[in-house]
Amino acid sequence: MGLTNKHLDRKYPTGEWIRIYTDGSATDAVRNGGGGVYATLPDGTTLERSFACGRRCTNYKAETEAIKEGLNMVNNKISKTSKVVILSDASSVLQTLENIKDTELDTVRKKTAGLYGQGRRTHPSVDTRTLQHRGQ
Repeated sequence: MGLTNKHLDRKYPTGEWIRIYTDGSATDAVRNGGGGVYATLPDGTTLERSFACGRRCTNYKAETEAIKEGLNMVNNKISKTSKVVILSDASSVLQTLENIKDTELDTVRKKTAGLYGQGRRTHPSVDTRTLQHRGQ
């Protein structure tokens, strides 16, 4: 087991956390974008999806759409005590989520703030983490 997996298992144990792995990219960073999501649930269930974002899609938009899609995928799988971590290599998107001023990401922020639903006093904890690629 690699160092990253050991760290994830220690910080976000698979039996306790919903892990959402996301990635998005575009040709030459500005066109023909797409994304992918892989999620693991505490019961061992996995969910995955890939999608196109369109001809005029940037890397940033593709990464944003992947995070939104990941949250949508797990939305009906969570309870008020669920813990959710978003694992992405898109540090710019995750930083924007933490310092939300970008209107494009406003729906993602609202999704993370209200994953469990309206009118509830408690909601799942949501964490965002950047996965960094390291050479072998």
